[in-house]
Parts: sequence; structure tokens; C-alpha cells
Amino acid sequence: MTDSPLPVAYDSDSDSFASAYSTLSWFSKHHPLRRPGSITDPILLGIECHPDLEPSDMERLTFGILNEYLQPSSCTSPTDAAWQLHDGFPFSHPHVDGEESPECLLEEFWDLMFRLAQQIPHNHPSQQRFVQLIIALRDLPVDTKVFIGSDTHHLWHDLPMLGFAMGTWMNRIPTDDILIDNNTRQRWHSYNSFVARLVRDGVYVGLPSAALSCVSILCSALEDEPDSRSKAYKNYGPELDVFVPIAADWILLAGKEVYSLSVANYSVGFYGNRGKNFKGPVGFSVARWNFWKRRFEAISNHHNVKDETKLHAKRALEAMHTVDQSSTSGALRVL
Repeated sequence: MTDSPLPVAYDSDSDSFASAYSTLSWFSKHHPLRRPGSITDPILLGIECHPDLEPSDMERLTFGILNEYLQPSSCTSPTDAAWQLHDGFPFSHPHVDGEESPECLLEEFWDLMFRLAQQIPHNHPSQQRFVQLIIALRDLPVDTKVFIGSDTHHLWHDLPMLGFAMGTWMNRIPTDDILIDNNTRQRWHSYNSFVARLVRDGVYVGLPSAALSCVSILCSALEDEPDSRSKAYKNYGPELDVFVPIAADWILLAGKEVYSLSVANYSVGFYGNRGKNFKGPVGFSVARWNFWKRRFEAISNHHNVKDETKLHAKRALEAMHTVDQSSTSGALRVL
């Protein structure tokens, strides 16, 4: 735990930010991320609560635990940190009633988790350490029951409300902000990297929201190439430079799982999207997987993108070929 003042990210003079969606957009533009210079430097994290609200006692306690645990210098094990989170959660003890409902407290708990995850660089070791903590929390040998609506859930085995919070976060950053604001782009990349790691490591509680995030970013990166004669084509290279590295991360981190979803024709429901250049269904499919491969190959040789973008596309393509080879040998597991 840290004894330093909590870096609360809100503006007490502002009353114009009524939603979490606008809160993130506002914060991205007015509070640049303070990225560490190297993987051994401290990560400067903030609670980033709603601009009109003070952090709750649970947020302060949870933030202190996570802020210590996620630092490169931390020696706290995932299991020890998970027990600290459990002991500090009001409904973790069967005979202690809280003022708020378990649904509200869990929504607040997971929302803070995702607020912190999108502040950690997408390729920083603390991203994986964060995932290990959630797995350790899920695997704690406790069986406290909480009631959400008409359903009974188990702390922490069911990771209740994680999927809901994931879906809420997925909708917080509009595409336009990702294209024009580097701070927002970094946050979105970190969010996607975190979710891809959760899927890869078997945390499937939020799979519908995670799958929708995956399809959305791959769609944005690979399925909307404009006609080369159009005015829109002039902006296409910079758009690829934004979206392709994030899409490639999904493949590099969770390519096997993306392929398994494709083989299973996993549906992303009503909210699924599809680019104009792909004519198949909006969910996962082998046809879409193969289309993404062709697009990564084309982008790896595209004349109007940065060399770094080409490299991301090439690595993603190689990873997809590796997954294809594993599938023919029967080495892949099915979700």
C-alpha cells in the first residue's frame, strides 16, 4: 500500500461531464498519460473517478492495493494481492452488510480495474501481472455468495460483473478520438491488450464483450479500404497506422482463441459490425479469419503506411499462419 496522496483525476469546477463516456474523452484530452521511460520505472497511476465525484472508500483501498502491486518494484504475489482485495471488499464476508448493493459495489470495483488497465502501456509486463491477479482472485478458495438481480453468484469464482464492466469500457472511446488523439489511442491500445490477455489466459467471463472488442478493432483495421481513386484514400494510410498495431496485438496475444471463435462461428449479436469490403456475417467465421489474413498480407506491403505498421501486419500474418498449422495438427483447444 502507498502512503502518498491519491492522484485523483477529476475537475471539481466542472459540472458538464455527466457520463463515463465523456469523462474518459475529457480526461484523455486534458490529462496526458504519464508513461514510464522503461519497464523498471514506476508507473504513475490515477484513480480517474468521475469529475463530479470523490473516490469511495472502497476505491481508495482498492487503488492502494493495486498501485503497489502493479509497480515493477513490487514483490507482492498475485495471490497475496488477491487476498488483500478480497479482505477489503465489503461483501466478501458473509455476515457484513454494506450500504450499497453488491451489484453497485462490483460495478465500481471492476470499473476501477479497467481504469487502471488502460493507463498501463500495452506492452508493459504489468499488463500480464494484472491478468495474473484477476486469475488469482478467481481462484481464491472462498465461497461467498452475492445476489445480483435474481441470480446467485460466487465471489470470486464467477468474477461477477466483470463482463458488464468490460462491455461498458468498450463503448467509452469513439473512433474519431482514437484517430486524432494519441493519448486516447494509447488508452484504447492498452484496453485491448488487457482484454486479449484475459481471453488468452482463460478468463472467459466477459467473452461476449471481449469478442465484440476483437471484431470491432479487426474490422476497423482491415475491412474498410476505400477506393484508391477516392479522396478518402488519402487518409487511409494514417488510419491503418492507428488501427493495425492494435488489431495485430489481438492476433499476437490471442490468435489461437480468435481462430477457435472463428471455427465455432461465434456470434457477437446485434452489436456486431462489418466493414464494407467483407461480405460475410458480422460474427466470427473461418471466411473472415482468412479475409483478415489476406488484408494483413496486403498491408505488410502497402505503400502508404509506416514501416512499423508493415511490421505489425507481417507479424500478425505470421502468427495466423502458425495458428493455421497448429489447427491441422489438432494442437488447438476449443473455447
